[in-house]
Order: sequence, then structure tokens, then C-alpha cells
Amino acid sequence: MTRVPDALTKDLLCQAELGRLLRSFTTAGVVETLLLKGASYRGREYAPGERQAEDIDLLVRPRDFRKAQHTLRQAGYTVRLRGEAHALRDGPVPFRIDLHDRLYPDSEDGLWERAEPLSVAGAQALRLSPPDAFAYALWHGTIRHAAVSERLLEDLSRIATGGGAVEEGNAFWPSAL
Repeated sequence: MTRVPDALTKDLLCQAELGRLLRSFTTAGVVETLLLKGASYRGREYAPGERQAEDIDLLVRPRDFRKAQHTLRQAGYTVRLRGEAHALRDGPVPFRIDLHDRLYPDSEDGLWERAEPLSVAGAQALRLSPPDAFAYALWHGTIRHAAVSERLLEDLSRIATGGGAVEEGNAFWPSAL
């Protein structure tokens, strides 16, 4: 009988796997990887194990997309292309990766420059700045998936308030708004 890990254990396993992949990407020459959604919210908007995700969303530069796909295959993932790359590694705790080479169909001006550094299990990555994370979550939920879910609303609330309740000075936008 396979035992399903609890939320914190699954989160720690996910962090370890993500760190392993990020180190593999770096070795393969994919030097910038930007974490999206759930993986990037850990520690800023949500406590470890607090937000469960079905997959890990990663953004790489378009020039590195093929190298990143190849690296996922070498790491034991089955990769399928459907716009972005969807990768799966089966096991007691399956890992799903959605690999993107762009976020929006049009401009991403300044997105990489505004990204914040992040350490994951000893590996280096980037995550969207809070305003970019808010805009992307809103676009992804409402435009790409045409849905407004409770999870999306919770994510937006936490991004806007830095993970806490709305108080003076903790939101990413000017308090004059």
C-alpha cells in the first residue's frame, strides 16, 4: 500500500526535486529559470506546505527552451509539447512540470529585469516581482483559463498584501490608491 504524503512532506519533496532540476538546468546552460505561480509563492505569499499545486510552472528564455526540454528528459521526465512543454515523472510522488518559453502572446518588456532572486534547495532561480506575479495570475486565470476560482482570488489577495492581511504599507501598490 502506497502512503500519500501530507502537505508539508509533499512540499519538501517538491522543493528537493525542483532544486535538482534547477541545478541540472544550470549545468546544461539554462542559466535563468523563472518560477511561476505556486512554486514562486512559497515563503513569500504562503508558508511551506500551505498551498498545494498539481504541477510546477517554469519559464525559461525562448533560446533555452529546447535545452530545458532535453534536460527534463535526461532527468527522467516524459515530455509532450502542446504550446508549452508538459513533463511528467512518475513515482510514489509524481512530479509534473509545465515549461514555458513566454508568458504572454505579446510583450514581456522588463519582466526578467524585475524578477527577484530565489533559492530553492540550494539552487538559484528567479520569481516574478509582486506586481508582475499579480498581473500574471490575473491574466492566467481569467484570460487563459476563463475562470475566476477561489484559489485565484486567494492568490491575488496574498500577492497584493505580501502574504498577510490588508494593512497600511504591506501592499505592493502605493497607499494613495
